[in-house]
Amino acid sequence: MLEHLCVPMSPSLQTYASAWLDSGGQDAATHLVDMLYPQVLRIVKNHLPRNRDAEDLAQEVFSLMRLPPRNA
Repeated sequence: MLEHLCVPMSPSLQTYASAWLDSGGQDAATHLVDMLYPQVLRIVKNHLPRNRDAEDLAQEVFSLMRLPPRNA
């Protein structure tokens, strides 16, 4: 259904995502935020509720990364 929206991850993004999922490492999380922030900010701006600041909402999205990864 949403397959057309999926974009393959770059090798470096895969490396950092795997490292974060495997160990929950803060360094890997920091790299993920740095790499994904522009795209997340663009998505947030396109779907922003009128009374919200895009930067604040993008930070809320990334605040979820501070939680330990869930095991499926």
